[in-house]
Amino acid sequence: MRGLVIVPAALAVTALFALGGSSASAGGQNFAEDKDANGAAAAVASSIRSDLTTHPGYAGVQIVGYGIEVSLVGRPDRTVRAVVARDDRSYRGGLIPVRYRSVRYSEQELLAVEDRIVADQAWWDARGAELSMCRPDLETNTVRIWLVRDPDRYRAELLARYGDRVSVDPQPMQPVLQQAATGRWSGQRSSAAGH
Repeated sequence: MRGLVIVPAALAVTALFALGGSSASAGGQNFAEDKDANGAAAAVASSIRSDLTTHPGYAGVQIVGYGIEVSLVGRPDRTVRAVVARDDRSYRGGLIPVRYRSVRYSEQELLAVEDRIVADQAWWDARGAELSMCRPDLETNTVRIWLVRDPDRYRAELLARYGDRVSVDPQPMQPVLQQAATGRWSGQRSSAAGH
C-alpha cells in the first residue's frame, strides 16, 4: 500500500532519485500510517506542492511510508532541489526523507487532458458512455476515468481518443460530479472527488 495521496496527478515509475539519507525514515516512522508523522509530512508536502505547481515538470507529491515522494518529468533540477532543501523537514530528531519519482506526464499536461474530457461530455453522451468522474491519478500518471456502467465497452474508444494519458477504471461507479439543476455530470474538480 502506497499511502495517503495528498495532491492530484498520477504517475508511472521510470526511476527514483533520493535526496539525502537512506530508505529508512526519520526515527523509523511510517509517514503514511502514523498520525503525527503523517501530519508533519503533510505540512512539508503541502509547502512543496505550493512552490512547485507552476514548475513545468511537476507532476505531484504524495506521502508514502518512508516519507515524501515528489513526481517529476525527468530529474529534479536546481529549482526543485532548492524548494525541497529550504523546507524544514525535521521530525523527531531526523529529517523526513524526500525522494523523486520520474514520470512521463506533468500535472499541467494531465489537467489539460482532464479539461478535454470534460469538454467532450456531449460527444460521450451521444455514444451512450455515461462518465462518472475523471481526475489525474498520481499512481498511474494518467487521467483516470470512471464510467457509470460498462467500462470495458468504452475503454478502447477512450484510449483511442485520448491515448496513453488516460486509464479507465474497471469498476463502474455511480456519478460523483453533477450539476445541481440537471443531475448531469459536470466534470468540475472537487475536493469530494479525491483532490
